[in-house]
Amino acid sequence: MKSSKVLAKKIPVRDHSRVHALSYGSDHEDRWARVATAAYYKSESRGFKSGHDLEDWLAAEKDVT
Repeated sequence: MKSSKVLAKKIPVRDHSRVHALSYGSDHEDRWARVATAAYYKSESRGFKSGHDLEDWLAAEKDVT
């Protein structure tokens, strides 16, 4: 008898975040949207220079309550 294993499909980070937000309902989805918006403006303030995406996201998470 073969064991049945569930193979997880690799999901890009953006899609995974959206799926994760939807699984927790609107409160989590609203917070995710606020963090995304804050991270966007942080990136904009540095001229959208690459290499700071994670830094901007983590800083935005700290700013959003």
